[in-house]
Amino acid sequence: MANDETKVLFGKSIYYGWFILATSFYLLFIGYGMRHTFGIFFKPILAEFQFDRATLSLAFSINLLAYGLSQPLAGRIADRFGSKFVILGSVFLTATSMFLIHYASALWHLYLLYGLMGIGNSGTAFVTHVGFISRWFPSRKATALAIANTGASIGQLAMVPLAMALILNSNWRTAYLVLAGAMLLTAVPPILLVLGRDRPKESKSTASEPGQLPTHRAKPFTLDHWSEAFKTVPFWQLAGSYFVCGYTVTTITVHLASYVTDQGHTEMAAARVLAITGGVNVFGILIIGTLADRCGRKNPLALTYFIRGLSYFLLLYIESLWGIYFFSVLIGLSLLATIPPTSALTGDFFGRENVGTLFGFITLSHQIGSAVSSYAGGKLFDLTGSYNLAFLISGLLCMAATLCCLTIKERRTVQTQSEVAVAVP
Repeated sequence: MANDETKVLFGKSIYYGWFILATSFYLLFIGYGMRHTFGIFFKPILAEFQFDRATLSLAFSINLLAYGLSQPLAGRIADRFGSKFVILGSVFLTATSMFLIHYASALWHLYLLYGLMGIGNSGTAFVTHVGFISRWFPSRKATALAIANTGASIGQLAMVPLAMALILNSNWRTAYLVLAGAMLLTAVPPILLVLGRDRPKESKSTASEPGQLPTHRAKPFTLDHWSEAFKTVPFWQLAGSYFVCGYTVTTITVHLASYVTDQGHTEMAAARVLAITGGVNVFGILIIGTLADRCGRKNPLALTYFIRGLSYFLLLYIESLWGIYFFSVLIGLSLLATIPPTSALTGDFFGRENVGTLFGFITLSHQIGSAVSSYAGGKLFDLTGSYNLAFLISGLLCMAATLCCLTIKERRTVQTQSEVAVAVP
């Protein structure tokens, strides 16, 4: 029979955490998939409005900064009251913004609507998922976070070519209308049906997925208030490295498609390059997430930044389309793979009760880096006629983040049988 932590499906009792994880996977699929289409819309919007690249890049910088500034609030509300209505409101705001972009006729319209879309993106972002996934899967937290996060990568793999096909067969405005409708129709039902329970009933802190011993990491910081984390070195190591993550991811998501077409390749080739980075990143996330549970968090995290930096250095010497495909495979292993170990380290240091709020602030650092990168990439191109300097800066920053992560002092995992894992018949 089913107990409080299971649900009967097709006559079988299934741990409810798996429904939570599947819902999280899809919400990240649709949310991040939509966000990663900006590079596909970049040149069509540019052609219609006749902006320079820095001017249009600033629209996405505003989006990324609004997204980042709203992360701590979204995380705090999710920690206090649950994630369901935060995510639901975010889906409606995102879809509404995308719908209204169809009617944009001036630069300020784009700046305003991309800003609102950024606020909407905050609730469908990973920060609102970290807390409830951690509570349902405490003993294999990084692995569960990695599985959920593969939704973001597969979303990029699927949504980027779809957006390009819509643009080529209609126009960029119609493409936004279609994507807005698809988001509402497919994201709202699972939110309403599944996310009402954001933690196991039998305990707010000690539940474990079936068949696993609860895992405890020595939590080096006991906080009377979450803001005390700002006084600790690990918080700034995580925030600093995540700034680099945001900067170097955005160089790809905003400017790589334009770089590919600048090299004389087709729009669909550019879409395939971005899609490949998302598809390959599934493997990177799962590998890094599993390693983070088995071998400690900081070394897999440092490895991720090292691979990303090496990829950027190689891109400086690549011009052929096959070379760019190779680059997309290599860097795709790292693009979102930083999220599971970074969010897991946040929980390890500061506790699951604070992880949404503090990972929200760490994500704010990420988005500040993203906003700087979006504008800087366009401005550097306008000044030099090339993306090479932008790629070089991204590579150097990744190497600095590698060293930063290697200096993190994490604690050893201890498994115990002092608590009973959830049993599923």
